[in-house]
Amino acid sequence: ALDLSVVSGNAPYTYAWSNSASTEDQSDLPAGSYTVTVTDDSLLTATATAEIIEDRQFQDPVVGAITGPLSVQSWKPYSYVVTPPGQSEFEWTVSGGEILSTTSNTAEILWHAGPDGTLYIQEKDQHGCYGNDSTQVPILFVGIDEAVESGFRIFPNPSDGLITIEVLEITGNEKVEVRDLHGRLIQSRAITSNSTQLNLGNMASGVYNVILTNENGTTNRKLIFN
Repeated sequence: ALDLSVVSGNAPYTYAWSNSASTEDQSDLPAGSYTVTVTDDSLLTATATAEIIEDRQFQDPVVGAITGPLSVQSWKPYSYVVTPPGQSEFEWTVSGGEILSTTSNTAEILWHAGPDGTLYIQEKDQHGCYGNDSTQVPILFVGIDEAVESGFRIFPNPSDGLITIEVLEITGNEKVEVRDLHGRLIQSRAITSNSTQLNLGNMASGVYNVILTNENGTTNRKLIFN
């Protein structure tokens, strides 16, 4: 709308708008530039121009489909992606698992014991509008580190403090390290017997890597610490 006020001159006034209107004020106008010439009773004139900017109503975005494994095993990382339209930004959250890493439109998720997890995503588009989506992921529970095919096992797992590491064959060069998922060293110990105990009572709850190194290379196991 255009609301015109004349503050000087001698009434009555006449109005000549660039869109051929002759009223003082106008409403329900499309976007554009409007010029008015006002003439008073003494035939003095004044001209003014106003701009109406389009009032757009933006709709919340519809988040694209989340692409990635929708049936997973526990304690294994999986990658998910959503196709970003335009200049959108994304925020990921998860229940039943943890986010290992994200970019704007991708996430790497470590799913926990299940039986189900849910992946949530919120999109913010270039207009500041928000859209939300989620997907439920069935989780197949797989016991961690119970087998000894690769040469060692950890128990109990999950643990709340003291763990035992059993190594099938001692070569004299065994070393075990406990690291968090960011690679930070928590504890290191030389292995001199087939059965070694580690006290991890000061660690924060979470998932850790237990890495055995010997002359044959390295073997990694996941440890759940409650």
